[in-house]
Amino acid sequence: MEPLFKSWSFLHILTIVFPLLLSILVIFLTRKVTKKQSYTIGYILSIVGISTLLARNIEIFIVSGYQWPNWDLIPLQLCHVANFVLLAAYISKKEILFGIAYTIFMPGALMALVFSMIPNLPELFNLWYSARTIAYIFGHAILVMLPIYSLYHKHLTITIKKILQITLLVAGIYIVELVISNLLNISFMGMTVDDSIKANYFHTIHTNNTFPLTLFYQMGIDLNLNHVYGGWFKVNYIYILMCFLLGVVVIFAFSGIYYLGSFINKKIYQIKELKDIPKE
Repeated sequence: MEPLFKSWSFLHILTIVFPLLLSILVIFLTRKVTKKQSYTIGYILSIVGISTLLARNIEIFIVSGYQWPNWDLIPLQLCHVANFVLLAAYISKKEILFGIAYTIFMPGALMALVFSMIPNLPELFNLWYSARTIAYIFGHAILVMLPIYSLYHKHLTITIKKILQITLLVAGIYIVELVISNLLNISFMGMTVDDSIKANYFHTIHTNNTFPLTLFYQMGIDLNLNHVYGGWFKVNYIYILMCFLLGVVVIFAFSGIYYLGSFINKKIYQIKELKDIPKE
């Protein structure tokens, strides 16, 4: 059967545009709410995002015949973690969490839609009523929409200090994800198994054929550290370094977009103030 979803088809382009349309709609509907109310609405929307993730995992568990271990069910991928970080951000109102969501999770979710995995998983994703399809499209759309929504309602400000904090925090999370992925894969030692069933959180072990990660991966080689518990720790140093540098570029790029937007808004406000000054 011919796939319903093809790369760069009308449906694919629609999934890319959808989060932007959703952002416009949510901002329009909440334009008159107070700041306190905007946090509550963000909290509810983040719960919706987590609910789609939960529905996805339940469906995967059932469709796989209740297979365990299945590391895909543990919500430690980039966009899975993003749901919980956003929930924590709306509960705690900590700007550093909103900053991570804006500079890392939002571009990551958008790229997941642009370089969609849907065509590579026709057995599930061509069923448009499946929870996994809805979670992939709507879940990523929420992760793009919520940081834009938070920017509009002034839930975050970005400073040089915050950019450095975000960079260090993301580097720490990335290293932790690499260690966790390797720890979970110990049970597969001595077995010839496909990489698709191994833990690969934040794509720290392999790329899943995702651009430009595949290019970075090919620049290095996989090394098993023989001095670490029998050589279970697998790492591609060049790949990890290049992924981190890509993350840094994304953080600074989106911080630059924030500063540019703030500058433009300031100039527009100044022009309006000048127009409001009564002429003598």
